[in-house]
Amino acid sequence: MDEAPDVHPESAAAELLRWRVHPAARHPRKATLVVIIILSLALASALYAGVALGVMACVLLTASLWPFFVPTDYLITAWGIEQIRWPTRQRRAWSTFRRFQVDRRGVLLSPFPQSSRLDPFRGMYVLTSPDVDVEAMIRSLIATPQESE
Repeated sequence: MDEAPDVHPESAAAELLRWRVHPAARHPRKATLVVIIILSLALASALYAGVALGVMACVLLTASLWPFFVPTDYLITAWGIEQIRWPTRQRRAWSTFRRFQVDRRGVLLSPFPQSSRLDPFRGMYVLTSPDVDVEAMIRSLIATPQESE
């Protein structure tokens, strides 16, 4: 008795576009400034409240700015979009998005037909690269009109 392999639609979909975004590498001055600020705040916390809180401040600040420091890979297929940022991977089907909104740094894919306060929490923010026309690809895959800022 042979079992059929577990095939998911997202793994069978053809790759349409792939790109990588690394904000810290693209903006080395900002990255240096951010590291200096994190270390300064951690040192100040350590001197004021103890070494344990200084270390905790450094860890929490670094974790909150993790998307800035590590590269993020994006993969667009006919099925959906995938965001790969170590140590996580997020996959979403195009059918879950009803609207997209373009700004100067990227594209917000939203499950809501109109602008909502929940957009940052329920949607997916896709960082764009000047080398790749992500907006045109998303426009062709999401049938609803966009909102520009």
